[in-house]
Formats: sequence, C-alpha cells, structure tokens
Amino acid sequence: MEAAWACGVGGALLGSILLLARSRYAVAAFIVSLLGLAVSSLNSYILNPLPESMMTGAMTIMNLLIWAVAIALLLYALRIRRGGVLR
Repeated sequence: MEAAWACGVGGALLGSILLLARSRYAVAAFIVSLLGLAVSSLNSYILNPLPESMMTGAMTIMNLLIWAVAIALLLYALRIRRGGVLR
C-alpha cells in the first residue's frame, strides 16, 4: 500500500509543478493523486483499519482536509484547462 501512498503524494506534487508550468498534464497527475488517495484511504479504513488510538477526531479532520484539497486542486485544474490557460 506504500505504492498507493506514493502515487497520491507524487501525483499531487507533480500536478502542482505541472500546474505552475501551465501544462495540460496537471489534470492527469491530479487524477492519479486522487486514485492513490482513494486506495490508501480504503486500505487505512477498511482493509487494514488503524488502531483505535489513531482514530481521533483530529485524524479524521486531517483526512477530510486532505480530500478537500485534492478535490479542489483537480477542480481548479479542470476549470483553468477549460478556460484555455493550460497548454
């Protein structure tokens, strides 16, 4: 499952760099990032649940914030691609 985490983090990093470079491939990188996040979350919450000591309110809020930022980055990249900013 480290590969899923690496895809999530690497996709977000690459997507951010490509967004700064105004590349159309930023959208694909953010999609890979969301897929990695989904697989990693599936593993953490369903397949191999975390210990109760790690399932605190703060951990849940942090996971929700990560999801919100990842989705917002993808939506932003899609919007500026539609606007013709990404090449």
